[in-house]
Amino acid sequence: MSFKPFELIVLITLSLWNIVLATRMETPYPEILVELFALPITRLLLLLCVLALTAWRNDIAILAALAFICLGSDVIFLTK
Repeated sequence: MSFKPFELIVLITLSLWNIVLATRMETPYPEILVELFALPITRLLLLLCVLALTAWRNDIAILAALAFICLGSDVIFLTK
């Protein structure tokens, strides 16, 4: 399986994002990120981004979906 340069950049970025999320243990997110995630439009745009990536490349969409789920669960867990 070969990746084009832009696909490789997206793949590496999402992989690093998931590694950072996986290694954080109850570290607070920046306040602006928590406030943005509280808005329904932000979550809707992130979900639409995952759906668009699914139409583009399935393997990259899996990483994006994992990042979306982890971000959502972390933000909800850490703001209570």
